[in-house]
Amino acid sequence: MAEQSGAYKIQLFQKRWITYQLLADVLIAAAVALFMGSLLHYIFKLSTAYGMALFLVIVLVLAFTRQPWKITETDVSRFLNATYPELEESCELAIKPGYTLNLLQSLQRRKVDKTLAGIDQPSQFSKRLKIAGLVLLFA
Repeated sequence: MAEQSGAYKIQLFQKRWITYQLLADVLIAAAVALFMGSLLHYIFKLSTAYGMALFLVIVLVLAFTRQPWKITETDVSRFLNATYPELEESCELAIKPGYTLNLLQSLQRRKVDKTLAGIDQPSQFSKRLKIAGLVLLFA
């Protein structure tokens, strides 16, 4: 398990990053649909069903333009390398199979695994979600 702890942590970060990005898209779509639906209702006296349809369209457009499900473990590793200098640009070693690593890489991987174990979820993953929540609150 100690050998897989770094890879597990990266997979966990990947799933959370994808989830937060999708939730942010939903919140942004809800905010825009709420605002636009209210305008359509009060100005043109249209049904609130238009707002709901607008919400679905916006969610689909945001999701398919941003495509957060395409975030890979390599993307997460690159992000972690850029954010945490203590990983020494070696985070990718945590997701490589152990049998492909030479001795030096194996030693560095152990170090990376220990460092990853001490890293909490980066706040940047949820930044967009927090902003989307504020936008919805103001809408």
